[in-house]
Amino acid sequence: MEKFRIIIPGGAGFVGRNLVRVLKSKNYDRNEVTVLDNAKNNLAFVKRYGVQTQCVDFTEKRGGYDVLNDKKIVVNLAVHNY
Repeated sequence: MEKFRIIIPGGAGFVGRNLVRVLKSKNYDRNEVTVLDNAKNNLAFVKRYGVQTQCVDFTEKRGGYDVLNDKKIVVNLAVHNY
């Protein structure tokens, strides 16, 4: 099975952490999974799974959209709190 580069905006929350756990059990490695979130504490927890993490806030004008460029799959778990 071919593995694709996956990015998970909002992936440091409950659902994202469990998704990362499943991907790791399917032998996805550090270079294939990137988690984006604006919650630094949650990102530190996700980092323990050995995936790439980046603190990004997509609500800001320059919210880091360039990290999406080389990814094949986006699983958007990001939530905007008003």
